[in-house]
Amino acid sequence: MLFPPISGLRALLLQCALWCTLLAVCPAWSAAVTVPDTSGSSGFGSSTGWRLPYMSAADQDHTLSEIEATGVTWVRFDISWSTVQSAGRDSWNWAPYDALISRVHAHNLRVLATLTYSPAWANGGHSYANGGDDHWGPVNPADYARFAGAAAQRYGSRGVHVYEIWNEPNHGPFWHAPNVATYTSMLKQSYTAIHQADPDAFVITGGTSPAPDGVQEIAPVTFLKGIYANGGKGSFDAVGHHPYSYPYGISTAAVWNAWQQMAWSDFPSAMRPAQSSLREVMVANGDDGKRIWATEWGFPTATHPGKDVTEAAQGDLLAQGMRAWQRYPWAGALIVYSIQDNGGSDDGFGLLRADWSRRPAFAAVKSVATNGTVYATSRPSYTGWAKVDGAAQVTAWSWSAGEWNSSSLTNGEWVYVWPYGGEWRWGWTQRTGWVAVRAVSVRIAPW
Repeated sequence: MLFPPISGLRALLLQCALWCTLLAVCPAWSAAVTVPDTSGSSGFGSSTGWRLPYMSAADQDHTLSEIEATGVTWVRFDISWSTVQSAGRDSWNWAPYDALISRVHAHNLRVLATLTYSPAWANGGHSYANGGDDHWGPVNPADYARFAGAAAQRYGSRGVHVYEIWNEPNHGPFWHAPNVATYTSMLKQSYTAIHQADPDAFVITGGTSPAPDGVQEIAPVTFLKGIYANGGKGSFDAVGHHPYSYPYGISTAAVWNAWQQMAWSDFPSAMRPAQSSLREVMVANGDDGKRIWATEWGFPTATHPGKDVTEAAQGDLLAQGMRAWQRYPWAGALIVYSIQDNGGSDDGFGLLRADWSRRPAFAAVKSVATNGTVYATSRPSYTGWAKVDGAAQVTAWSWSAGEWNSSSLTNGEWVYVWPYGGEWRWGWTQRTGWVAVRAVSVRIAPW
């Protein structure tokens, strides 16, 4: 912007006043955002919740080795405000997280840090020590934002850039008396603090629980509308959601299905609910370019009477959802909950049992995460060049000497594909010649 040639102190004061006016009406942070890669296996992760930072070093390494073995890329865990600042506003205890973050990177994983719950001094005196808990929103949202900025300042240089603002802030058990106006104020201030501390940061709204509107509950779509209504646009880089549908599969066409609430993907157009989906709310507010991150999702095999699935079904349902996720152009990362049973109310979700033995779901997740994908277009009849994208290889089959022989397409390789029939596509590369690949290995995404 050009200023008139006014000299001296008067010019300085006028220019300062003008810039202050501009800053007051502009978004809190407007620098270009670095969007994390979520293609191929980079689109999947595993959640550990609050437990991982408090495990022994040996158990942390064991857990991270198992996550790495599934082939997923992200590990989601809490960085607890009530731990870091338990002793007061000017106390800082990062010890449970410093060594852990180094271990995560040593296992070739990336951190999705969920910045959770409040210390007693910041929430009106509530804590486990006095018979309560720390699942209360802050009295002053600026206190949380200060903590969030400090976390980004400390860990940005250590390779942590993705932050989720709270866990299920629409759900009474994790934010007692949820209040979308207070949450939005906290989100806006935290977004500014995090991005100022780490220009490469990526901020996700707190993953919403699949709760209906009611006492102590705000439905995900209602909550997202509330964020926009309270001026939250421009203060997040992706929308967080927990698209649970258990005991039913993801494609169940029901309004209560939190997976379907993202975009009504499996509803015939004539039967789409009148209620908006999360994507429709985002598009209506000009955020169609942002993605939804499913920061927690899974199927229980125990402790949820009437909603548990068998261990075999758990694996099938997880694989189905992961393959579907790869087809959504608006999808960020999908985080499977959880890597291991915790001995509590959420036992049964784990890919690992409490004794570290693997459920069938472990192999199911691995089969999708490590199989790689071939980029094509949203048209099932697409014929043309596509690119293999995945952490491992896509299995291919070539016909020679009167029999089918397995071969593979490697990550980054270009392949010419076209439909063949059923679950198969033909492909051709200069290296392999003619091959056949399964349609489930073809990622349906914008070209």
